[in-house]
Amino acid sequence: MILVVVVNWNGARHTATCLDSLARQQGARFDLVVCDNASHDDSPQAILAHLQAQWGWRVTAHAETASPAAGDATSVQALAPPPSGTAAPQSAWGRLWLWTLARNRGYAGGANAVLRWGMQAGYDAFWVLNNDLSLAPDALAQVCAVAAQDERFGPIGSVLMHWNDPDRLQALAGRYHRLIATGSHLTAWPATSSAVLTPVDYPVGACLYASRHLLERVGPMDERYFLYYEEIDWAERARRAGFRPAVALRSRARHREGASTGSPQGVRNKSLLSEHFGAVNRLRVTRRFWPWLWPLVWASLGLVVADRLLHAEWARAGVVLRVMAGRRAPPPAMARQIGW
Repeated sequence: MILVVVVNWNGARHTATCLDSLARQQGARFDLVVCDNASHDDSPQAILAHLQAQWGWRVTAHAETASPAAGDATSVQALAPPPSGTAAPQSAWGRLWLWTLARNRGYAGGANAVLRWGMQAGYDAFWVLNNDLSLAPDALAQVCAVAAQDERFGPIGSVLMHWNDPDRLQALAGRYHRLIATGSHLTAWPATSSAVLTPVDYPVGACLYASRHLLERVGPMDERYFLYYEEIDWAERARRAGFRPAVALRSRARHREGASTGSPQGVRNKSLLSEHFGAVNRLRVTRRFWPWLWPLVWASLGLVVADRLLHAEWARAGVVLRVMAGRRAPPPAMARQIGW
């Protein structure tokens, strides 16, 4: 059985669209956990209202204090389907829960809270999703078909298409540039009729499928990244453990890039939040896997500062300088904003 995890932070409107696309999945059985990362915009209430209005699912159990298996969740709400004979449309998931975490643990942390519980509950595989996606009806089935080909595949990504232009490729996979510790998207279709693309440096983290076998050998994502680079780290750890990061080429999803972080596509549109964690995690992933390149990567951040100054982006330059000076925690105002 597959457990699907959707991580939400202050994005109930986007999450509702993602859930609607999950409800219409075909060809794969799964249970679903929507994990709210301590949002401060009433996201859990809005998500519950949407699930009830659109799909007829209602809360049947509520725990003010979750069981130890549910990590640091302050509430775990189980939902039940509409009674038989009602006019509500049928949804694809089997069981559904809404978790609310006590603090914002970042994308990896929110997902990991559910993954650890799912491992204890006996699930065979896991599909971790950004909330800013709309999935093709066979997206999960196509990933499962690739996973069935080789147990060493993983983590497995999906093909991401532009939100406003769904026929245009946004990202096939990620290419990692070690010398400056940055990733870029592959944006050209491969000349292959195969359903799987491998090897890849890493699958883009908006959709990540992992088997139980991979989690047992490699572990979950590293929560220290908080935002960005967790998929690069996970893919590299998997590769070094004998797995093959891959992309299911027939699994498609439209993606609102940067919806959660306030950073739509393009370097000039980066938020301070993205700037900080991008710089911190360039150094973190380098120190972990390619430590001999750390001085070069640190020096490359000086070029980032110069670029920000050239464009009169004083606050963003200051954020990167702060990281270069060794201050890895976010500034106080940013920490308060994200519930650090």
